Amino acid sequence: MDVKNACSRGRNKTDMVDSQFIADYIYLMRERLQPSQPESQTIKTLRQLYNERSLVVKTRTMFQNQAKTLTDKTSAKRVDKTIDMLTAQIKVIEAEIKTVINADEMVRTNYNLLISIPGIGLINAVQTIVATGNFIRFQTARQYAKFACVSPIIIQSGSSVRDGNHTCRFGHNEIKPTLTEAARSAIMHDNQLKEYYNRKRSEGKSHGCVMNALKFKLICRMFAVIARQQPYVNILKYRS
Repeated sequence: MDVKNACSRGRNKTDMVDSQFIADYIYLMRERLQPSQPESQTIKTLRQLYNERSLVVKTRTMFQNQAKTLTDKTSAKRVDKTIDMLTAQIKVIEAEIKTVINADEMVRTNYNLLISIPGIGLINAVQTIVATGNFIRFQTARQYAKFACVSPIIIQSGSSVRDGNHTCRFGHNEIKPTLTEAARSAIMHDNQLKEYYNRKRSEGKSHGCVMNALKFKLICRMFAVIARQQPYVNILKYRS
């Protein structure tokens, strides 16, 4: 992604032009670049299972939407049968995901730490573990927030041309929807985040702006429990 964003070539796009640009980029950035680590077999398997589940969920949603418009009972029965079949398939995939997690001690440990956070469940935990390579690819929560298109960017030119801070739409946008669901769940199950949401809304902040802040808070919590290797603890419960 960094190489793609840095690319400013002309109109020509050939293998020779691309390879030359990549070689130039690596040479110029040689002191800052770090060698990547190979992905473990567990992460590869989890990614495949996660993608498979996502595809089945999207397919089920299509049939569920179709079922709302059907008037013929025979067609409705067939669609309902397909929905039940896809639901059973999702459960099988999730069971296999848990089996893969339990087979790897390091992944299992981090997974249990992640799900101790209110709002973080199986899907968000697995997605984060896969995206971070079990928290190897990123050193800080801000780096992952930028990767997940949660961190806002600043657009400014001189002193007169400005734009508000907005999240970037280019990047790994597939992570944001699951973080949104996590934030919604956290608001319902975490009084601290619920109070934060209501306070910011009363101050005039938009719903999207506050939800984005909640996503970043959840990312910070995920990286914090992994760094401490301790489950999440709500310290507000222990205030006197």
